[in-house]
Amino acid sequence: MGDVQQTTLEGDPLTAETAQTLKIGKIFKHKTPFTCIDFDTSGELCLATAEDELLLYDVMAGSHKKTSFSKKYGCAIAKFTHRKNNILYSSTKGDDAIRYLSFHDNKFIKYFTGHASKVTAIEMCPQDDQFLSASQDGEVRVWDLKSNNCHGILQTQSLNPRIAFDPTGILFAVTTNSNAIRLFDLKSLSAGPFATFSIPPDLGGSPAMNSEWTTVKFSNDGKWLLVGNKQGTACAIDAFEGHVLWQFSGRKCGANAGPLDMDMTISPDGKFVLGGSDDGTINLWEAPAVDENSSKMRVPPVKPLGHLQNSKGDPASALIRFNPRFTMLATASDKNLCFWLPE
Repeated sequence: MGDVQQTTLEGDPLTAETAQTLKIGKIFKHKTPFTCIDFDTSGELCLATAEDELLLYDVMAGSHKKTSFSKKYGCAIAKFTHRKNNILYSSTKGDDAIRYLSFHDNKFIKYFTGHASKVTAIEMCPQDDQFLSASQDGEVRVWDLKSNNCHGILQTQSLNPRIAFDPTGILFAVTTNSNAIRLFDLKSLSAGPFATFSIPPDLGGSPAMNSEWTTVKFSNDGKWLLVGNKQGTACAIDAFEGHVLWQFSGRKCGANAGPLDMDMTISPDGKFVLGGSDDGTINLWEAPAVDENSSKMRVPPVKPLGHLQNSKGDPASALIRFNPRFTMLATASDKNLCFWLPE
């Protein structure tokens, strides 16, 4: 695998030059398509799901470490908790429960039941043991690992909402099928959203309830939100005032015939954005510094710094996630899981 450099939020080694040299250092081939990838907070472990398997990889060694089977319940979305051997994952067979699993001894710790349709997203709170889940029927639920009981329910009236915590773990964002991105206070769910941001139609928003959002993520400093849709349009919006800061141009999506939507990711320092395209390449953008005095009416396009090349013949990389601590990227294109490192 070569040397893995640590990425910190201050004075990190990731520059525009090194980011453009990212290349595949390791490929893990699997017999069934991957459906999710995640890193633990240490950046040393990578978790992937594929049909009815949960696969654990050692990032530092560049090797497959362990497989846990879920043949009875299936699995789709899986996330690390703050305990590196414990994970949450969504079921695909029998019920729509979320299962809390100890990977160490392959035993279930808890079941979180209540969703009546397929769970499409799980997000851990960055600060404590609370987590969010979203399902295809538009329901968003709030949970705590310490209790089987649901702590709050939002009916978004949207299909397949996307969810994201801000870095403080106090606020979270929810997409709708319209042009609205709504922000909620975790402690005041009953009050409804405290802010609603509208995305212009030319950037993916649509009051006709046909927006197909695939990505919503906060930057590491919580100042902006990355929002992307199924057609490849992506932009950054100010997390405090809601106006559009930049549009990330040059990405083409929508023609990919795979079962997964094209996701995007932000480097842990907040300087770079990456997202897959239909042609199999990965677009790399450098996020400009937030100018608090910039015009709210002008949306400057940010052109890609470059395009990272996938393995020849591989389909588009729908799954993409930057390591939270190291200069390393993980992508999954159908049955190939790839670890990327700078030269």
